[in-house]
Amino acid sequence: MPGTTIGMVGNGQLGLPIATNLLAAGFRVVDYRRRDREAFVQQGGIALQSPAAVAAEANFILTCLPCEESHLEIMEGPDGILQSIGPQHSLIEIGTYRKAFKQRIAQRIELRGARALEAEVSGTPSMVLLSLVEYLRHRLCRSAA
Repeated sequence: MPGTTIGMVGNGQLGLPIATNLLAAGFRVVDYRRRDREAFVQQGGIALQSPAAVAAEANFILTCLPCEESHLEIMEGPDGILQSIGPQHSLIEIGTYRKAFKQRIAQRIELRGARALEAEVSGTPSMVLLSLVEYLRHRLCRSAA
């Protein structure tokens, strides 16, 4: 539903086009990325200082990171997501990781009362943009009903 805040952690080659499309669809998008935030901000996004800050601003959080180590850092590290989530949160992980890793992270999310969704994407950014935005729009409209 446009106007809803979507959080993102990871705003690189795939994350930036997804964020751009979400912004164009009317969503407010907040993001944490350690560096190179300018392109995201120029598109209308709001850069935040930590993954925990993203969780404080958004109930729906997409994680789009290049490797398991990066994912663990934003989940468990200082100012990580896990310490900041609760039953109002849905985390949507779109990375390509080992199944056992995904299951372990999902269990930790669910122990906090939040929902975990695996929505692994592959291909080029242009191949996945429309389908992800349409899925989120459908999911958010159902949640609001």
